[in-house]
Amino acid sequence: MAYNYRTHFATGVGETMMDDFGQLDGSVTFKISDSLDFVIEAINLTDEITYLYERNEYAPTGIYQNGRRFYVGVRYSH
Repeated sequence: MAYNYRTHFATGVGETMMDDFGQLDGSVTFKISDSLDFVIEAINLTDEITYLYERNEYAPTGIYQNGRRFYVGVRYSH
């Protein structure tokens, strides 16, 4: 598990700012054999919203809710 947090920052596009943002991610790996792993990853488990604004927080330019994302995979190493 990992929680990543970033305070507000300038996006570099005009005077657009991105508000504070934090999200919880996690991954689990199951070792099937010496060379084969099964991997499950989850991104943005807390379902955070991305909020962009122009000059001040009362002038939003974008509000995005990208949702939770889940990935499964197999990793082979020789």
